[in-house]
Amino acid sequence: WEGRFTDYLAWQDAEAAAAEEEEARVKEQQRVRSEAEVTAVEQVDGDGMPIETSSALRQKAQQLRPLSNFEVKEIARLETEIAKIEERRRTLQKQIDQYNPKKNDYSELTAWMTELEELADTLDTKEERWLALSERADL
Repeated sequence: WEGRFTDYLAWQDAEAAAAEEEEARVKEQQRVRSEAEVTAVEQVDGDGMPIETSSALRQKAQQLRPLSNFEVKEIARLETEIAKIEERRRTLQKQIDQYNPKKNDYSELTAWMTELEELADTLDTKEERWLALSERADL
């Protein structure tokens, strides 16, 4: 060890504190996981508030788990798909804005509007999944 003895003692204290924090974090994760494994029937406490069920506890445990390699790839895939969907929505919106009843049939307009609504639903679903994964990645 290079340095003074007091420096060594300070380093040793810092290492012990870091080890205690890591141990506390691991114990908390284990506690949440063990609670998630318990199957419970939804109950109500004295104030009428619902007590967390096993599905809510499982969801918390999953949020503490780091992203798998598949989920990391899924984030990248979702970003690409979201960009494509947004581009298609812009194209459809441009077609709708330039709609001319003399040149186009109303059935085309209806089809474009239906596709635009479906794209909006798909986009919402993909953005929700992306948001959930990215929030877990930030933990």
